[in-house]
Amino acid sequence: MAHLARKTKIACTLGKSSSSKEVLIELLRSGMDIARISDRFLTISKQEVLTNLREAMDEAGIHVGIMVGLRESDLRLGYHSSNEPLILQKEDTVQIITTPIAGIEGHAIQCNNMEFPNLVIPGDHLLIDFGKIVFTVIEIRDIVKTPDPADILDHRLNGSSDDLHHHMKTSGSMNEFPTYKTEGMHKSDSFHSRPKRTKPKTAKHRSQKVVICRVEQNCTFLADKPVHIRPIGKREAPVSYANDIEDIKDATWASENDLDFLVYKQVRDEIDLADVFTVPLPNIKKYIGIQNKDSADLKESLIRSADGIVIGRGMLALETSLAEVCRMQKEIIKLCNELGKPVVISTQLLESMVHKHTPSSSEVTDITNAVLDGCDALLLTGETAYGDNPVAALQACSRICLEAERFLDYQSQCESILSTIRENITVAENICYCAVRSILTLNGKLIVCLTQSGYTAQLISRFMPPCMILALTDSMKTLHSLRIVRGVYPVFIKNYQGPLIGQAMEIIKQTGLGKVGDVVAYLGSFEDHFEAGATSSLKIITIV
Repeated sequence: MAHLARKTKIACTLGKSSSSKEVLIELLRSGMDIARISDRFLTISKQEVLTNLREAMDEAGIHVGIMVGLRESDLRLGYHSSNEPLILQKEDTVQIITTPIAGIEGHAIQCNNMEFPNLVIPGDHLLIDFGKIVFTVIEIRDIVKTPDPADILDHRLNGSSDDLHHHMKTSGSMNEFPTYKTEGMHKSDSFHSRPKRTKPKTAKHRSQKVVICRVEQNCTFLADKPVHIRPIGKREAPVSYANDIEDIKDATWASENDLDFLVYKQVRDEIDLADVFTVPLPNIKKYIGIQNKDSADLKESLIRSADGIVIGRGMLALETSLAEVCRMQKEIIKLCNELGKPVVISTQLLESMVHKHTPSSSEVTDITNAVLDGCDALLLTGETAYGDNPVAALQACSRICLEAERFLDYQSQCESILSTIRENITVAENICYCAVRSILTLNGKLIVCLTQSGYTAQLISRFMPPCMILALTDSMKTLHSLRIVRGVYPVFIKNYQGPLIGQAMEIIKQTGLGKVGDVVAYLGSFEDHFEAGATSSLKIITIV
């Protein structure tokens, strides 16, 4: 299987094209490393998708990490009267509503965010689906009287906060979690009690508002597309927290179902960053999405604080520029490599393969550059969620990665990472560096490590070895989390007896990761068993 030799990991977003058990088995066998579940693209419940995925993993005998994102529904334009593709002409007028209004005439599109009419003013541009469609706000019109959404939201949030804390308390998950300290914040401040939002002293009523927009080009509007508000003049981009209730539900669902990665998007300030670390989800890796200018400005704080980073290039380009995104992507990948944090690249990697059978030359170049820069993983979205052939898109991405990895300067990468930590290098880091140097010097074919927490495997990956890393672990949770780390092939060891080095040699032969005569670096503990923080031994052996 060629994908066993691929170091760059591939995450696939699941949707209507990839939610059945049959397609999921194909994706698993074709090399999917991470499955991302997002309500945006599903036609069945995410619980049903999760059941299908876990059944597929059991049937295929391949286990992958599972990812879910927060704030994915922050601001989206969705349903309209016919729920079919809406053909629009330049200068057409559309009406954006937040709740259904009986008898409304013309093109009416519903926004998922109740605060939307209060976020925009006439003259603002709405960049839809990463700027493919542009609307200009021309009027905000009052229609009917309804209760203040802020009052409803406040009531819902308070109820949900109590429910979530009750769940965490009864499930034994209220473990202390590190809090990102910020000025004016207290440890008790949490995801559910933002200083930015306070309950109104008196109940108010405001009119139901409709946002009237002008269409700026001939286009076909499809439901459930992300929207970015580009404000007129020097006004800052508006921020809404109206959909926090959905984040709370998704975080709770991820915890209850023992998922592996939670991606927190739309971080814009230190309060948002503090929120990430006050939600008590100790068994889930917390990744942060850098997808706006504010989060890009906070990149070093985000990288140091998070378990990993996802670069969302689509929205980031709307707040900066395409050229700026290229520069920032390289900077963020370099910093993640130096700090030993996994970094994932997402958005429009193989977008042409939503409907076509082959990628464009620019897409091949884009993926190749991401691999050469040193990314850990690539995240496919529409290609696998609603594309015509999700398996073909995955296989194409895999082939591009394999080709690109041939041209990496592994020795230079290894020495570059060493130079960033030389003065403060730990014993474990030194052993991992020596393993990679040995492979480079002896033309070794594989590094094997014992890892209970995944830390040793991640340290080895940090030094960019030219070979695969076979990570043996006695924890399925660790196996799942390592599926996102560059070059790591994790294998679960159950009920082991005797020295693990013998089992390692058998696994190498069974998987085809090595053959008789290959030189292998073997890292473990002095006792040759699983123990967190006990990596202290390096052996150079030849497979017999």
